[in-house]
Amino acid sequence: MEPVEALHLLVVESTSNDVEALLNVLRNEGVAVESKHLSGLKQLEDTLSEGQWDLLLCASNVTGISIAQVINLTSTQANDIPVVVIHDQEADEARRAVVEALATGARDAVHHTDAEHLKLVLRREIDSLGARRDVNRWRNALSEREERWRALLHASRDPIAYVSDGMHIHANPTYLDMFGYDSIDELTGLPVLDLVVAEDQSRFKDFMRAHMKGESEGSSIEVAGMRSDGNRLDVRVELSPATYEGELCWQLVVRDQSESNEVRAQLEYLKKHDPLTGLYNRQYFMSMLDKVVVGGSGADTGRMLFYLELDNFNVLKETLGIGATDTLIAEIARALLGRVPEGGVLSRFGDSVFTLMMQVPHIRAAWDVAEELRSAVGERIVDVSGNSVTSTCSIGICPMLTRARAPETVLSHAQHSCRTARKQGGNRIEIHFPAGSQPAAPKTTVELPGEVVAQALDDDHLSMLYQPIVNLHEDNMEVYEVYLRVVDENGRPLSESSIFSSEVDAAVVTKLDQWVIERVIALMAKRQRDGHDTHFFVKLSEQAIVDESMLLFISKQLRSAQITGKCLVLKVSEASAMSQVKNVKAFIKGLKQLDCHAALEHFGTGLTSFNTLRHVPVDYLKIDADLVHTLATDHESQSAVRSIVDMAQSLRKRVVAVGVEDAATLAMLWDMGVHFAQGDGIQVPSESLEWDFAGSEIG
Repeated sequence: MEPVEALHLLVVESTSNDVEALLNVLRNEGVAVESKHLSGLKQLEDTLSEGQWDLLLCASNVTGISIAQVINLTSTQANDIPVVVIHDQEADEARRAVVEALATGARDAVHHTDAEHLKLVLRREIDSLGARRDVNRWRNALSEREERWRALLHASRDPIAYVSDGMHIHANPTYLDMFGYDSIDELTGLPVLDLVVAEDQSRFKDFMRAHMKGESEGSSIEVAGMRSDGNRLDVRVELSPATYEGELCWQLVVRDQSESNEVRAQLEYLKKHDPLTGLYNRQYFMSMLDKVVVGGSGADTGRMLFYLELDNFNVLKETLGIGATDTLIAEIARALLGRVPEGGVLSRFGDSVFTLMMQVPHIRAAWDVAEELRSAVGERIVDVSGNSVTSTCSIGICPMLTRARAPETVLSHAQHSCRTARKQGGNRIEIHFPAGSQPAAPKTTVELPGEVVAQALDDDHLSMLYQPIVNLHEDNMEVYEVYLRVVDENGRPLSESSIFSSEVDAAVVTKLDQWVIERVIALMAKRQRDGHDTHFFVKLSEQAIVDESMLLFISKQLRSAQITGKCLVLKVSEASAMSQVKNVKAFIKGLKQLDCHAALEHFGTGLTSFNTLRHVPVDYLKIDADLVHTLATDHESQSAVRSIVDMAQSLRKRVVAVGVEDAATLAMLWDMGVHFAQGDGIQVPSESLEWDFAGSEIG
């Protein structure tokens, strides 16, 4: 309660001496007093009209003034002024004076000599006055808020109504408009059930009853509403207790679900689908892949992953523009969708990449599906900006086995097979055979590389190709990627996935690894004698990572060549690092002891790439080509590459961008702080080491 700081007092008394005696009683109580002495009714009437007063003390013996007249005047002209009568009666007359004063409407009657009684009465009246003022202030504030609430209710875009005993007592214009009523008069007194279709009325009534009893589990219900013109609309009604003009009631907030359901459906669709092609998007496809691989649903039962990439997309994009290539992608998506067998899950995985997951009875059937997809792309002629455009694609296939352990592993293998097909000229299909898998198709149908690789090793039909890895900030540093080339008896090269597939005997794979290491170290020694500190990135088989003798073989070759391993960088795939963390960690530790270096390739596409890096102490990160291919146009790829570079800098690791095909991408990589660039746009793999790192122009 707010205290009364200064008492504005009117005193009706015969003499000023009597007034002063009364005021001293208040001052002794510590009350600040502002007083005015009155001696007649006319003075009282004029004073009451001048301002607000807190209390009136009226002597009962003032000539020409009665207590009844004073009470009547204050009640008609003043705002809440309590009157206390001061009398001079004794004994029984004093009792009668009190009764008469109270009967006329005074707050109390006090003998003019009874100071203690007067102090108590005045204290009570002062406290009561403060309480009444608080109530008035709260009432005014409530009134103002109600006015603001009415204004907000009227302007609200949400349809809102108030219901008491099942009947409408008020509604805002939005509510009236929703249900087709022109004014509140048409709706007042109308049962709320009349705005619900007949088949939903019973359910809505049960909801209302349960809510009023406090037994409802939810505060909203979806029903079909009924407009005044008889049209139906889907609505969600939210119910909550409220008051309207002091009456307890229920507030209804009604939301039109017709549009909301449509928007919700569109958002749900966009969460799973690519807006350009209508195919599943990357995120949804990865979630499906995760369920199959990690969850084991369908694993080891013939389920295959197909990774398809257009061969000439970047060239078309530069010559035709992004808008034209969007038209091409949409047309190719329709062509692919028409060739996908029932049960296949097809997605647009990247700018020019599509992935398919489906179950097939054997490898031959998977090959046939891939051939259908390859033909669908090659046969499609698209009219773009007055030009007839065609494209080809490369496809990598990988069985989805339980021992893959992670969806990224399967994806990486399929992606790698696709990349191998592209390196061999494109418009090809490559199959990855994970260790332990058994292709069902006979050798005459799908080429099995086991005997071919063994024969090539015996006949020395092996060679190495070299692709320069250009340092974007130190022109004089010489770095090459080494590729093992194996040709069959007809001179046709085998893909990398075929060379290291499970069809190749483990002993043969070990010999291939040793063949590469022996020749690379010998080449390193020769280059150093010729004055070149040439670094070589070399990929070994996954078998080499768990083969303890491989580290001993590398050590022996380095000692024999009388060089250190400072220029030798051995690559480990991100998929291997994720599935064999312990073995990879031990292998890299052994390399460090030999002064060799390690690189993690295909980095950045896995769901846990950064987490994997914490467990494998590599020196180089090779950004996956998919991120590099889309770098110039895709903001997500740009953000991912920047994140990789920032993290690599903080961990003091060097970054290599793989798959560079144009000058625009190269410029972005330099600007982002990437250390090295590699790709066919710089130099295709060749048999020579003739790249001029100091003087050649890039692009």
